Amino acid sequence: MRIIKAAAVLVFILVLIASAGVFYIDRIVTVVLEKKYDLGISYKGCSKNFSGEFTFKDLSVASNATGMGIFSGTAKIKPSLKDKKVLLDFALTDGKFLKKSAAGPVQYDTLTALVSAPFSSEWRYKKISGQVEPTDNGMKINNFEAVSDEIRLSLNGELFGNGDIRTKVVIYFASELTAKIPPEFAAMLLTSEQNGWKSLSVNLTGNPNKPAIQVSSKAFRLSIKAVEM
Repeated sequence: MRIIKAAAVLVFILVLIASAGVFYIDRIVTVVLEKKYDLGISYKGCSKNFSGEFTFKDLSVASNATGMGIFSGTAKIKPSLKDKKVLLDFALTDGKFLKKSAAGPVQYDTLTALVSAPFSSEWRYKKISGQVEPTDNGMKINNFEAVSDEIRLSLNGELFGNGDIRTKVVIYFASELTAKIPPEFAAMLLTSEQNGWKSLSVNLTGNPNKPAIQVSSKAFRLSIKAVEM
C-alpha cells in the first residue's frame, strides 16, 4: 500500500537527517535531502551525547508532493556498526503522522480503511521506534512500533530499489475503536488480544500501487492478488 511505503520512506529519510549529525553538517545535508526528495524539513535543535546518540527537537519531515509527513517532539537516533553495515536505531516521542489536507474522521468499515487507520494525523503516539538496516537492493525496517492509548502499529519489512515492498503489518485496536467497526467485519478480520484489544495482521507484497494482500486471523486466511489500493 502506498501509504505504508510513504511512511517507511519518511522514517528512513528522518534517520538520514539525524545521522548526518555525525559530520556536524546537518543543515547542509537537510538542504540536499529537501531538494533530492522534494521534502520540507524543519527542526529546532540537534545535539549529540558521548554514546553517539543524536537528539533532534521538534523534527518535522513532509513530502511536498503527497503532503504526507511525520513529526516528533523529540527524535533520538543512534548509529551502530554490524557486519560492516551501519544500522540506525530511532526512538521518537510525542510523534504523529502529518497530512497536507485536513482529513475527515477515521473510518473502520473497509480493509483499506483499517490498514490506513494508524497513519491518520488524529493519533498522537507516545513512542515510535525501530531500526533501519541497509541492504544490497534496498532497506529493511526492523521492529517498527508506534504506540498510543487507542491504537498501536507493528511493522517489519523491506523496501526494494525497484519500488516493491514486502511487509508484515499488525495493527492493534483498543476496545473503543473496535466498537466502531461493523460487528460482522470485526468478527471476520480481527483477533482478540489481552485487555480488550483486537488485532489485524496483514502481509503486503509487490508494488504499492497494486499490491498483493494476505489477511491472517485465527479464523481464516485471505489472499488477494494485484488489487487497487
